[in-house]
Amino acid sequence: MSSGWIFKIQRHCIHDGPGIRTTVFFKGCPLSCLWCFNPESQNPRPEVVHSPDKCIVCGLCLKECPVPGALQPDVHEPEGPIGKSKITHNKQLCTDCGSCLEVCPTGALSLIGYQISSEEVVETVLRDRVFYEKSGGGVTLSGGEVALQPDFAREILKGCRDKGIHTAIETCGHAPWREMEKVLEYTDTVLYDLKIVNSKKHLEFTGVSSELIFANMRKISDAGKELVLRLPLIPGLNDGEDDLSAAAELILSLPACAGVHLLPYELLGVDKYKKLGRGYELDKIRPPGEDFLEKVQSFFAARGIDVQIGG
Repeated sequence: MSSGWIFKIQRHCIHDGPGIRTTVFFKGCPLSCLWCFNPESQNPRPEVVHSPDKCIVCGLCLKECPVPGALQPDVHEPEGPIGKSKITHNKQLCTDCGSCLEVCPTGALSLIGYQISSEEVVETVLRDRVFYEKSGGGVTLSGGEVALQPDFAREILKGCRDKGIHTAIETCGHAPWREMEKVLEYTDTVLYDLKIVNSKKHLEFTGVSSELIFANMRKISDAGKELVLRLPLIPGLNDGEDDLSAAAELILSLPACAGVHLLPYELLGVDKYKKLGRGYELDKIRPPGEDFLEKVQSFFAARGIDVQIGG
């Protein structure tokens, strides 16, 4: 059995494929979408994060940290109850060694990401087998990007398939086809991200071009896999008439497309960026209203596309 890097296993999910599911979130993603809801998934390795609201300013982490300046008192903050200022975490200096975690008494410093064997993942998934059987659910490998750890993902999917568990992956599709094939062999349903059709805008807002992504999308469709496209709606970035028309044209060209999920923009990830010591560029954008979502839904439905709001 191989092992891989994940950051969470979430049980009893209802938005990551059919029925009640267990979702395994992989670490590492080749994209850096401006609106990413799970920025903790982008780094392929574990990383230390800081939650200032949990910090009691005990100062133990300052003594333990081996890197000067990675953790330090904030001189702009008033002194705390024991004569120390609020602690700040410099992610640029931090080596994510984890030394501070062992002495932090409140969990203000924590590690996102851990290594686990494919066998352990399968064992965890099987705990909720009764829910899958009654709801038509199963396991979904999400991310990050599962195709960045293809052998690990393949073993999990095979292990679940061998036990009669429905399997699904959520993928951005930006990986060599030989790696995608390894993952797809034991995958029943593919949840495929359709972010932006325009290649120039795709590069600007996600950090990569769209050519490989769309090439893999077509190969999956041609292979006859159940393909569900997931379209995030980001106001001002990909929800214009030209964007939606291009998306509809692409969708209609895929014979195996089983439907489209419209995923409205939300501000759920803002606090995560703060903990990671990163700025969030889209904090001024507001989520789309119900009227607009229904309008977009009608736009696709009028073209014969099976579409729903939400995953």
